[in-house]
Amino acid sequence: MRIMKRRRTLTPGQKAFVHAEAGGVCEICGNLVPVDGPGVEYDHRLQRWLDPDRLDELANFRPVHVRCHLRKTAQDAALRAKTKRQAALAPGVKRPKSAISSAPFRRDLRNKMNGRVEKR
Repeated sequence: MRIMKRRRTLTPGQKAFVHAEAGGVCEICGNLVPVDGPGVEYDHRLQRWLDPDRLDELANFRPVHVRCHLRKTAQDAALRAKTKRQAALAPGVKRPKSAISSAPFRRDLRNKMNGRVEKR
């Protein structure tokens, strides 16, 4: 498991820059969004788990409403789970082998070459 870098908060100047680059609109719903406040968050365009090296690039951020961000995060979680499932099934990844359970064989019987079963 890879350890993610600690998230850093954007400075007010960085928020203003990202907000201006987006034209002052939420990039998910298209409605106006304030620069700062309780109703706005800054989302990663390229998700953190896909490319942790691009975490702090300002080009990777976009302003979004809190509700839009929650909806997108739920979709991302489903995609991340699907990606992990597919990676586990990929060629070269071996599944753990488990014993096939069956009824135990009777030791007091013996098979003959002609197909008959006899007691020992």
